[in-house]
Amino acid sequence: MKKILSFLTLLLLPSLSNAEMVDIDGIRYDIITKGKYASVIKYTTQISSNKTVIIPSTVTHEGVECTVKYIKEEAFSRSNRTSIKLPNTIESIGNRAFYSCSDLTEINIPNSVKSIWNEAFYGCSSLKSVTIPNSVATIGKSAFSYCSNLKTVEIPNSVSKIDDFTFQYCNNLKTIIIPSSVKEISRSAFNDCEKLESVYCYANTPPTTLYGVVGWFEGSYCSYISLYVPAESIDKYLEHNLWGLFGNILPMSSGEYGIQCEKPTISYSQGELTFTCETNNAKIQYNYSIALKNYGTAGSNSIKPQIKLTVNAWATAEGMTTSDIATVTFDVNAQSASNNGDVNKDGNVDISDIVSVINIIAKGI
Repeated sequence: MKKILSFLTLLLLPSLSNAEMVDIDGIRYDIITKGKYASVIKYTTQISSNKTVIIPSTVTHEGVECTVKYIKEEAFSRSNRTSIKLPNTIESIGNRAFYSCSDLTEINIPNSVKSIWNEAFYGCSSLKSVTIPNSVATIGKSAFSYCSNLKTVEIPNSVSKIDDFTFQYCNNLKTIIIPSSVKEISRSAFNDCEKLESVYCYANTPPTTLYGVVGWFEGSYCSYISLYVPAESIDKYLEHNLWGLFGNILPMSSGEYGIQCEKPTISYSQGELTFTCETNNAKIQYNYSIALKNYGTAGSNSIKPQIKLTVNAWATAEGMTTSDIATVTFDVNAQSASNNGDVNKDGNVDISDIVSVINIIAKGI
């Protein structure tokens, strides 16, 4: 056994002798001269008037030019830089590489990156946008958790799984784009994205989850989110025990790929909704969602109900692409109202309008 260990040690000595830590322009690199590559292991200059860091594509040490390929674990953790520019040679962004960089407002992820590991951008609370290129195949757990200023996230078509907690507590996130390549969404992936308005899922088959809607969109108020899916797959999502919990499930419009159906109109008269479309032989499809709340005062025996009915309609026709979506909302509050609150057109917004909404639903829109 001792002979084997000694032999392995001798084998490793040449590679160890080629690994060297070097500080260049405020950045510490692990340089492998034999392999001619380098890893960023630490940003060492925290006090500087220059808030932008530019990582070079190559560094030269002792006459050997080495390609910068990796951002290693915690390399920029808690850095106070506002902008970081990565070269198109980086292949991997390590665990917690930019952990809690709360001042970071701008960073590029080049299309050479294949992996973004666990908690890589966790707590980058000033980051407003990020573009993840199609070269990325792996996004680790909590990679963008607590990026509280992110507005839009587009996941690339090279990713097949959205891992645990990936975008948890991105509480300003409004839009998520999920490509057709995604087959699984894991635990708490989008939990507590409380301002989320729209999810675009391009998968023809609804991605699976092992934890249920409570485990991946908990605290994101699914019943108020519009889910856009391929028109030919809308029934799969509507009938799905988890995806079907979204408030509005709508077909994606794709007019840019061919002649598009005219957008239908929705009209209301005498307790009935009517759908019309100017495209000949168009088939109009629709769905609706209902949100009902009761407002009461402590110690009071009365409640002040609010009901919101949202109806969506779209048109399809042979040889044409799906129309844009027409939407009408009846939003009735016993105290006040917006949009089409006076449903029965009697000049008042009151409990009778709520009854009118219920009658619309009962007649089978």
